[in-house]
Amino acid sequence: MKSVLIIEDYDNIKNLYVDAFVRAGYEVETAGSGNAGLTKTAQREYDVIILDMLMLELSGLDFLKAFDAPKHPKTMIVVTSNLNSENIIEKATALGATKYLIKADYTPQEIVAVVEATSAGEKSEENL
Repeated sequence: MKSVLIIEDYDNIKNLYVDAFVRAGYEVETAGSGNAGLTKTAQREYDVIILDMLMLELSGLDFLKAFDAPKHPKTMIVVTSNLNSENIIEKATALGATKYLIKADYTPQEIVAVVEATSAGEKSEENL
């Protein structure tokens, strides 16, 4: 069973993502902050990380810097954010994000579909 860690500080959004990934057959864990996400990733490897960009405690970019994606080549990182900045998208991609999705443009089920359509080893700078 594929595993996913959802790092999202808004419970309503996090719960929608959890439901969509559970229905798709994923083993799901959550973290309400970037720091909590780092703690969980230190304990185990995940197939997929869904990462919010704007969080109070530790931003998505700071999470990516600390996570050090090259040390986790089998983990696909999908950023979900309403922050649509080319500069941020480029930084996130450079730090190991496989995809950068604008939350408002995707339902949770569509995010699952993007994850399933993207292989873990594929790196893309395109903003879907």
